[in-house]
Amino acid sequence: MIPMSCFCFADYSFQSQIYELREVIRDLEEHIDSSTENVGELREANDILRQELERLNFLQQKADETRNSAQDIYVTANSEFTECELLVQLQDLADRLAKKLTDLDNFKWSATVSRPGSSCSTQMSVSSEDVSVR
Repeated sequence: MIPMSCFCFADYSFQSQIYELREVIRDLEEHIDSSTENVGELREANDILRQELERLNFLQQKADETRNSAQDIYVTANSEFTECELLVQLQDLADRLAKKLTDLDNFKWSATVSRPGSSCSTQMSVSSEDVSVR
């Protein structure tokens, strides 16, 4: 037979182990709760960061569109300036051509001019006006 004092000691030892195991379980539950809270906070932070990244990507896209639009406006402005310059130069050329045609119309043809080796001859009269060619 087992003495009664052994059971008391055994009961105390089991009870002590049960309390220790309950404390370990309680610590683990607290650790799980804490970890769960941390995971929740990390998910919230991750969601906030994703939203911020989406916003920054949107802003970057808008900045690129604005930059491209500004470049298009610059090119268009330069093209218009060049077009304006070309129109001025074209008008200047047209004015000079009109003057030359007027001078040519006023030129009197009377002398006969023949080219060497040519059977054609042309009569022209030359006035005393000086016609300059630019």
